[in-house]
Amino acid sequence: MSLGSPSSRRGRIATPMHIDIWLAHYNDIRDTRLLARFADLLSDDERERHERFHFADDRLRHLVTRALVRTTLSRYAPVEPDAWSF
Repeated sequence: MSLGSPSSRRGRIATPMHIDIWLAHYNDIRDTRLLARFADLLSDDERERHERFHFADDRLRHLVTRALVRTTLSRYAPVEPDAWSF
């Protein structure tokens, strides 16, 4: 999963006849720089929740999932990944 440049994240159009499916194999992501970039996207609430997970696997899954949600939404709307509020 790549964060991509802001311009590469724009322009996807959802239509009734088009479905995009996004997934990430979180166990395969080991690049510490990429994981740090993902962590930078989290809101304060997401960071607090992330820290409460006892197991490292759960923390990693949470981090990658939140980054995937944020970066995917930003491919469809002119909102930076770290600016989404849930």
